[in-house]
Amino acid sequence: MLQELWKSDLPSKINITVWRATLNYLPTLVNLRTKRLVTEAICQRCKQGLETREHVFCDCAVTKETWKQLEFSWPQSIRQSEFMEWFTWILLNNTTEGGRIFICAIWAIWSARNSWMHEEQRRSGTETANFILRYMQELKDTKNKDLALNQEPELWRPPKQGFFKINFDAAFDSIRHKSCSGIIIRNFRGEIIASKTTVHTNIFSSFAAEANACLQAVREGRNMGLNHVIIEGDSLTVIKKAQSPERDRSEIGTFIFDIKAQAADFYECQFQQV
Repeated sequence: MLQELWKSDLPSKINITVWRATLNYLPTLVNLRTKRLVTEAICQRCKQGLETREHVFCDCAVTKETWKQLEFSWPQSIRQSEFMEWFTWILLNNTTEGGRIFICAIWAIWSARNSWMHEEQRRSGTETANFILRYMQELKDTKNKDLALNQEPELWRPPKQGFFKINFDAAFDSIRHKSCSGIIIRNFRGEIIASKTTVHTNIFSSFAAEANACLQAVREGRNMGLNHVIIEGDSLTVIKKAQSPERDRSEIGTFIFDIKAQAADFYECQFQQV
């Protein structure tokens, strides 16, 4: 099963943390008490048991909430078993993508535990689950973008006469929670009509950065008084959400709502992925 871990195509910080967990090298309170570094070993999150490795990842009430939100389940007999038996069962009974989410969850649960213990950031199990799903989506979007960059570049295609094409893209700084959106507007001859870059603060994912860049593209076209536009970007997820008539309830739902509301001011507005 450790081979599956190293083949998971996840960041090394995740694989190393999970590898340390399989060896029981993580500094749980029980491990620290064994080394006489602490005297109290009760789990500080749920106060319902000794903080062993198995408790952190299986039995803690906060952790159980995370697994429930991620829709992971396993036989009752496995729950109290030795860690590697539980770890192996999960990887053997899930898809490749499910295994990647599980491995990421082990890392995220330990990180959330550390934030609770050392930084007093009390993240619920549901919040941890949402973070895991967002993080996995960001990894997927980044990989897709890298694959697209390595392929033969597609030539930009001008819109038909009477339309303006607005291309958007975004850069994301995960450390400072900032993003930069860039847009460029061309007419049917391919002539540049306008371009703009804007730095944004309080952006917490690359997913949100792309959605915000799309919103900036729509706003700029509306501010210029354009009537027939094509909004084009490389984020397939954002484009699909903008095209969908359904209300979006994801973390970027607010951006998508604003995009649709402002796009309604055009005579015609199309969303395309490139």
